[in-house]
Amino acid sequence: MIAYKGFEKNISCRSYQFKRYGINETTEANCRQNGFHCAENPLDCLVHYPNWKKSTYFIVKAFGDLDEDDQDTKISCTKIELIEELDFPTLLLRGAAYMAIHPDRSWCSLCLLYTSPSPRDKRQSR
Repeated sequence: MIAYKGFEKNISCRSYQFKRYGINETTEANCRQNGFHCAENPLDCLVHYPNWKKSTYFIVKAFGDLDEDDQDTKISCTKIELIEELDFPTLLLRGAAYMAIHPDRSWCSLCLLYTSPSPRDKRQSR
């Protein structure tokens, strides 16, 4: 299955250092618990890696044992291969294409595109 994954700039995630080339493998895949996580919707990567200046994003091949999430498009897998690195504008374009292909799905990740406060939204903390 082709999916998308966000990482720290050094291609690590939760202290696991991924191999840029070759297959990364683990023993179990349970969404929100263990395994290598990725997403069918590119914009869902922004849930965990919203700061694009400190993150990197890849197209990945997710395989082995797969477990899909019922809350968004998150996938957990036991094997993952990094296919192609994407710059941030390309990730967003891929997200727009995904939305066009799947117009009836909910877009909970879209709110994440708003990553910094607007000057119009200055409010007093109490």
